[in-house]
Amino acid sequence: HGLGTFTGGLGEDVRGITNGGVAVGSSSSGGWRWTAATGYQALPASVGGERPQAYGVSASGAVIAGLVRVSGTGLTRAVSWNGLAYPPTPASQLSSANSQALGVSFDGHTIVGVSTTGSTRWVNGVEMPLTSVADGGLATGASADGTVITGYTHAFGSQFRAFRWTQATGMQNLGVLPGRTDSTATAISADASVIVGNCGFAPFRWTSGTG
Repeated sequence: HGLGTFTGGLGEDVRGITNGGVAVGSSSSGGWRWTAATGYQALPASVGGERPQAYGVSASGAVIAGLVRVSGTGLTRAVSWNGLAYPPTPASQLSSANSQALGVSFDGHTIVGVSTTGSTRWVNGVEMPLTSVADGGLATGASADGTVITGYTHAFGSQFRAFRWTQATGMQNLGVLPGRTDSTATAISADASVIVGNCGFAPFRWTSGTG
């Protein structure tokens, strides 16, 4: 089922969708939320921001995560939107540093992404970096309750490596496919048992049992 066209936008990309039929994403003109009842609705930028982009939505549709570009600069800011507000209200800034919010947990309490420290998370709006030193990576997905996070990092060497993170274990290097030199994890299942991503142009599926 097609979603139609976002007004003034080209190349609509769906970045997240709920079982309840809320889709979020971005186009050339900005971020949007879509439901069958409302159609496309533009997500407003925060004060001083422009060209918002949405990258994830919680299961209830209440929390939308993404970024805005800081007007007149090449910087971005991680933001979130109240996904239940009609019409949508301006974004809330998660960080004053150069940052991006790239995913959100099922329950909406944990947002993951990248900041000046590298891979990071925001728990109920409070930033908590995944490493104590800058790792040159980014977090892309979280389990349902936000306790397991995936993404990719330079923490293990010069090439990107997909990782699985928990508070107890820290970053776990997921390795690479045979013949490949790097890996990037892009999504994780609700129960954290499956992680998917790419090694170059080759897709992979990782589990704790099979690697």
